[in-house]
Amino acid sequence: MPRLQGDFKIGEWRVSPALNTISGDGQSTRVEPKAMQVLVCLARHEGVVSKDQLIAEVWPDTFVSDDVLPGAVSALRKAFQDNARQPRVIETIHKSGYRLLPEVHWSVNGNGSRGAHIEGEADALPAPQPRRRAAVLPRVIFTVAVLAVIGIAYWLFAARRPDVDSIAVLPLLNTAHDPGTDYLSDGISETVTNDLSEIPGLRVTAWTTSSRYRNSAADLQQLGRQLGVKALLTGRLVHQGDRLVVQAELVNVRDGSHLWGGQYDRPISDLIAVQQQLSHD
Repeated sequence: MPRLQGDFKIGEWRVSPALNTISGDGQSTRVEPKAMQVLVCLARHEGVVSKDQLIAEVWPDTFVSDDVLPGAVSALRKAFQDNARQPRVIETIHKSGYRLLPEVHWSVNGNGSRGAHIEGEADALPAPQPRRRAAVLPRVIFTVAVLAVIGIAYWLFAARRPDVDSIAVLPLLNTAHDPGTDYLSDGISETVTNDLSEIPGLRVTAWTTSSRYRNSAADLQQLGRQLGVKALLTGRLVHQGDRLVVQAELVNVRDGSHLWGGQYDRPISDLIAVQQQLSHD
């Protein structure tokens, strides 16, 4: 990694790469050369610097253990009196790398231009530019705008979404009118009732009550009001050979609108899976 000549400042701290020292609050701390090179690398690059990039620049063509870079960063934090959990100088970006939080101010070199002189690369590399907080402003505005749009969309959706906090599961209609398969329709409805009753905040009508309305000709809205719920889960069962088809619909009792619907066509051996999927959906 090229050697940086001349001091620079990170926030209120003065960094002297040639002396490997970091000064501030009336004291000066010396760090290992590799730790200083990590700091210089972070200072030269805007934003997040990946771990791979830091290792490639500070330890080129060298195999190092996984704890070498964190150790160097830890030494820098100690010199800056920084805290990894509440960083003020060096922030760890999870599974990515590190970045400097304060602005970097480069010292004025001999020719009067802004920036630091890098030995051996004076003509090859452009002078590092001071970090501009103004460059962050468009990103902040964009982020705020996106969050505002998401918030408005959620508010509109929540305003239109019915507040369903109570439900009754009606016995599935046995379209084959075969008393021998009533156990299937009742078994599915009862299992779904039990599954839904485990959802916190959702009041579910007991199966012993819902089962009385098997083959009821009453209007669903009227039936829902009788049961004192805001939604009804109704449907039909078709049993053909070894196949089982379940059609289900969730109805809004307030206006009779369709809230949700699903169809499940499975082998009868998958009965338990059908019940579980229906409850989940």
